[in-house]
Amino acid sequence: MTDVFIAYSHKDEKVAEMLCDELEAVGVSAWYAGRDIQPGDFIPGSIRNAMQQCGICVFIFSKSSVYSAHISSELEYAVKLVREERRRIEIFPLAIDAEGKSVLPERATQGPRCFDASEPPLETRLEEVAQVLAQTLREPKESAS
Repeated sequence: MTDVFIAYSHKDEKVAEMLCDELEAVGVSAWYAGRDIQPGDFIPGSIRNAMQQCGICVFIFSKSSVYSAHISSELEYAVKLVREERRRIEIFPLAIDAEGKSVLPERATQGPRCFDASEPPLETRLEEVAQVLAQTLREPKESAS
């Protein structure tokens, strides 16, 4: 089982890689398509399987992902897993630029369920995200019933 699934636009793959490195540095396992999908794998099936196996889904929102049908589809699937299949998955949006931040509901940007990394330095923001996610994974889980 993987702790964190990272969804991102292919144009933001470097950010996904950086976040993955920060997570693994604090002992959190992470999955992102650019590293974990192998040649010949069925991409949609690999992504859905990884989402089903994780405890947290992080969605990187940026000027590239705002218009991505793939990100929208993955977000819809994560919500479906929580609502319809009663899976215990936590969803965390991560805005990495002003346009990514603009699509998030105002209430989401002021709570623990959303990360704003739109202000530099990005490396510092991603380190903070990794720390919060590691702490979240250590917290006792409530029943999904």
